[in-house]
Amino acid sequence: YTKLICEVAYLDLQEQDDYALLVHRIEDEKYNFSVAAEISLSSAITMMRLFSRSPFNPIEVRFRHAAPEHVTEYQRIFQSPILFDRPENGILFEKKYLDCQHPAHNSYLQEVLTKHADSLLSQLTAGKSLQDQVRKYIFDQLPTGEVDIEMVALHLNMSRWTLTRKLKEEGTSFQELFKQMRKKLAMNYLQKKKFSISEVAFLLGFSEPSAFHRAFKSWVGKSPGEYRNSALSVSTVS
Repeated sequence: YTKLICEVAYLDLQEQDDYALLVHRIEDEKYNFSVAAEISLSSAITMMRLFSRSPFNPIEVRFRHAAPEHVTEYQRIFQSPILFDRPENGILFEKKYLDCQHPAHNSYLQEVLTKHADSLLSQLTAGKSLQDQVRKYIFDQLPTGEVDIEMVALHLNMSRWTLTRKLKEEGTSFQELFKQMRKKLAMNYLQKKKFSISEVAFLLGFSEPSAFHRAFKSWVGKSPGEYRNSALSVSTVS
């Protein structure tokens, strides 16, 4: 429900077996400020400790930016291992904490507020085209390496056939949107020295760097290394 507060930056919960990952998402890279991630995750930690009524020290906390000089301050606040230069900003913790119930829990009030919040969320997506919603889901899921039309259809509560038909009505397809997102993100990542080419391939969901090399060359006519060198040369001249 953090999307109701801010659509540009929000928190996304991913559950995996015995663990859960709370990720700080950014809708547009131009809003990717380290301070925003720090505020978001430190606030989340504070709320988790408040609601669970426990010390709640996560397994690890991840940040996309490089390690600053004041790393000890991060450790003091989060009370857990801090990892920098990671593909995403997030908090990894034991899934059991999701079952914690606040002593003042009110089932009736929760039901009323949840229905209202769900209604507001549906209004947020109502004005967006279907392809915008598909692009966003692809963007969120690409680093996991698992994203296909079946997953998108399930996420949007429709059948694969219905999703295919509606995208066709908007003049596009899942395959085309998937390729567009990969290309756009690849060019964005390669214009920075932050990630190696192998890391970019991983972030885009490619199983092997060689597959990324072939795909990227078919998109722009250059290898990832050639594109990065030319982009950095232009940046240096500017």
